[in-house]
Amino acid sequence: MSNYLPKILLIDMTGMEGSPATSALKRAYFAHWPLSGLLHVRSGGHGRILMTALDGNEIRLPTGVQSAKRVIEVFKPEVILYRPVADHAILHQYAMDLVENSDVPLIIWMMDDWPARLEIDAPDKAAVMATDLGTLFSRSALNFAISEGMSSVFGDRYGVPFDVAHNGVNPTDWAAHAPKATDACQRLTLRYAGSLAPDTTLDSVMTVARLVSQLAERGEKICFEGYTQAFWHRQFAEQFNALPHVSMSLSNLDEQAYRSWLTEADIVLLAYNFDEATRRYLQYSFANKMPELLASGAAVLAYGPTQLETLAYLERHKLGTFVGQPESAALELALNGLIADAELRKSLGAAGRAHAFDKFNLGQLTSRLHEKVRGLSTGQPTLLGRVHPTDQEMRLNECQLVGDILGASGRPGVMIDVGAHHGGSFLAFARSGWTVLAFEPDERNYKILLEKVAGFDEVHVSDNAVGRQIQTDAAFYRSNVSSGISSLTAFHDSHELGQSVQVTTLDKIISETALTGIDFLKVDVEGHEMDVLDGFDLTKIQPRAIMLEFEDGKVVGSGSAIKALADRLLQYGYHVYVSEWHKVVEYGRKHDWRQMTPYPAELAPNSWGNLIAFKTRPPDQLLEDALRQNISGKAVGVSASETLVSLAPEPTRRRRILTWVAVKLPWVRILWRRLKAVARS
Repeated sequence: MSNYLPKILLIDMTGMEGSPATSALKRAYFAHWPLSGLLHVRSGGHGRILMTALDGNEIRLPTGVQSAKRVIEVFKPEVILYRPVADHAILHQYAMDLVENSDVPLIIWMMDDWPARLEIDAPDKAAVMATDLGTLFSRSALNFAISEGMSSVFGDRYGVPFDVAHNGVNPTDWAAHAPKATDACQRLTLRYAGSLAPDTTLDSVMTVARLVSQLAERGEKICFEGYTQAFWHRQFAEQFNALPHVSMSLSNLDEQAYRSWLTEADIVLLAYNFDEATRRYLQYSFANKMPELLASGAAVLAYGPTQLETLAYLERHKLGTFVGQPESAALELALNGLIADAELRKSLGAAGRAHAFDKFNLGQLTSRLHEKVRGLSTGQPTLLGRVHPTDQEMRLNECQLVGDILGASGRPGVMIDVGAHHGGSFLAFARSGWTVLAFEPDERNYKILLEKVAGFDEVHVSDNAVGRQIQTDAAFYRSNVSSGISSLTAFHDSHELGQSVQVTTLDKIISETALTGIDFLKVDVEGHEMDVLDGFDLTKIQPRAIMLEFEDGKVVGSGSAIKALADRLLQYGYHVYVSEWHKVVEYGRKHDWRQMTPYPAELAPNSWGNLIAFKTRPPDQLLEDALRQNISGKAVGVSASETLVSLAPEPTRRRRILTWVAVKLPWVRILWRRLKAVARS
């Protein structure tokens, strides 16, 4: 079965970061999506669109059909996923432009019933949006709703089937429930985390806080502690903090601290207003934080209208104490029952945790969604053995391909990078917690490399060269054409003697570091790859994967580089593949990838590339998935970050001047701030 995750163009007004519920939901489902394969489009302000890649790079683009067409043309998404809302007209129009100018499968994800609220609040706008929704659903290949109730109602309303996709929890993330008194509250704690929106939650949360304050003033051992986002904290925290035994703090906990905070509570609160607008808007929604509250093991107190799907679910499965009427007497009775009965709190918390781990297991929920999305990208041509002409400008990230096949992101291992250059080959492994031994003798590259690895404790960089035997003061050549062709041999007209280096061997490295195994050995030493293998006893340690560059033009008097290297690998039982690139047009510029195929293979004259060898032969489907995940070019589109670079508008002359001033003359900024301060005073 394929594990390939298709390239997604995600259109959603909220980012992946931050505390909004929809942000947390996207993080849950897309946290492990390939960095190259997800491009996020959202509102950017000032009539522009903000486009973000998972690696944090972003740009602002103008709106309009031509801009939308360009995104499709460059990125070439395999799936478009859109969460439509009525509050961001510019983003919505851009989404419609993207959808109408692409024939790739469309997924619609609805998270609340904003169309019903819009019909009451803005009928004219609702009619326009209804037409657009009709267009979207007529195009959509898959639709997600946030709850079972929403799935059923929306299915009837729009005449298309809906699947359910809501938040979940990873059971291994949650410590045992252990109520803990705090310095501010040496008693039972009732905790709330979430918004204080006047149109959905504020009234009910305040009602509970006031009741807790009153009960505590009457001698009950309870207090209220809350966290909310900055927007709500600025407006309403003072009202909460004025109540005795009540605190409302700014939400600044990371995810681990937030989970600990919940597991140390006695009671956790889920509350919604009782007004008609709240009922209409949230009737079919499913609270993103509900699985987390249940997973905490604390007893859940639910206060809000019975018509809401979230609260009805809790009552239906008996997962907490539910108060479905706004009367304070009913709320007080329920809260007193929880305060007085420790066994009730314990049994409710245990039942809620068991339900969350079973029904809201995020791994299972994510796998189901991924499988459905993956199913939309079937029918793609096979890449293994497929030859690409130079005009397709194809590229392949070969090291990341090896990482995907080895499962590098989920299983830290050991990588040796001989000829590390600027670290592009190993940084993804380092970010996944791998131990990396990197060797880069070019003193200029070495300095850059040291800056790149700052903060990676398990990355160890050496300026030694690696070869057949130990040497001191070996001549080393550099080129002003490309920093990537520094070598122990002067094979290019641009080479000049640059420095002397020490040469070590892999056997000595292994002995000095007491390595007992290597997961990935990558060697790119400009024609001296066989020398590196000659200094490595493959009978003692056999890496799970080996990657060796070959190019006959760099090997002086050694015949065919690829045959000698491949024969050595085959001799030790490796399964060898050729990742071939078209002839080098000019060093220092981007090269074009030609094909990946099992060895032996028919190669083009003067081609070059890498031999990629695995000790255990990877399944064809796994290899095909890894190829598709790490390839880019005209035929398949480029990665998310490459898309941003390609689409970035040329800076104006004014912007270039301001950037130069900001970067080159920081004292100007300091002086300007001081002058403004003087003017204000």
